[in-house]
Amino acid sequence: MIWSAGYERALLAGSVGIAVAALAAACYLARKTGDPHWINRGGAAITAAEGLIAVAEFRRRNRLSKTHRDFVRQMAKSISERETSLDIEEANELFEGEINRAERHVMLVAVSLAVAGELLHGFGDLIFEGFHSVLGL
Repeated sequence: MIWSAGYERALLAGSVGIAVAALAAACYLARKTGDPHWINRGGAAITAAEGLIAVAEFRRRNRLSKTHRDFVRQMAKSISERETSLDIEEANELFEGEINRAERHVMLVAVSLAVAGELLHGFGDLIFEGFHSVLGL
């Protein structure tokens, strides 16, 4: 089964939503309990949310690969004698550019969550304590 692009976007948005919720919950628990290690745990949860991105990327690659093959086949069928294979090549390059743009978007979200999650996982308690002491939170 090939999933739709909307479902893939929902997985990406869901992973970002989980990351934001994990950070908010971690900040709340750190303040409520006085234990800054909740920030570290929240960072680990953010990194774990990347699993949804892996599923989205796998499904996106399958869908785009199938769509690309179908597109090339359709272009080859519809080409007239006047047109050259250059038209197919231009359309193919355009399609591949869109695939690359979509992959860069997914990679940007994944790397951003990984960096934020790991920074908080490793140093979240120190960051929390630093803000707490400087801002008097």
